[in-house]
Amino acid sequence: MLSQTTRQSERGRPVNIKAREQRRMQILYGARHCFIDNGFDGASISQIANQAGVSVANIYQYFESKESMIHALIEYNLEIDLLKIQAMNATMYEAKALRRYMHSNFADDNHIEGVRLMQEIISEATRSDEVANLLKETERKAGIALMEGLSNAIPSGHISPTLDPLDAARKISYFHNGMIARLAITPSLREKLADQFTDFILETLNNSK
Repeated sequence: MLSQTTRQSERGRPVNIKAREQRRMQILYGARHCFIDNGFDGASISQIANQAGVSVANIYQYFESKESMIHALIEYNLEIDLLKIQAMNATMYEAKALRRYMHSNFADDNHIEGVRLMQEIISEATRSDEVANLLKETERKAGIALMEGLSNAIPSGHISPTLDPLDAARKISYFHNGMIARLAITPSLREKLADQFTDFILETLNNSK
């Protein structure tokens, strides 16, 4: 009997699901670095294979094209964004806790790389309706998570009781989109930008504490 981490392939050979997922993420990390360093158009499949430490043939066992890698990276970024929103919501938007979280987040080099990758994805969205629609859907899901967090934080007293969570979530999302563009261009200003983003959120939530 096959274990829970394996399944039968079409050719009858057992497939280790965990190993396949690890290899898939290995390729995605390679693609991520190549897209950041060379842009989506400038990155070739052979460069991605070299960065990931796999063969070109191996890549096509997991992804049909560079476009499919972009789609997978958008979905992966959504998972990361939802975890970050969850952590931000956990501060209940108390000023000091929120500022500590924001500085910690902006200080993470992985966050900076994620910002640079998002710029490439946004650029690709101007050329691909499929990428644009997928990006819009991920932004919608992130916005819902933020709105729900704001709603849950109102009883804490750190947010105005008359706050419209939907309107506030939209304003924060719009400001964040502009913020990541600035962060991608001037990562050396990450501390200043973290403070500006925190100040904007607190002002939007009518929190002067």
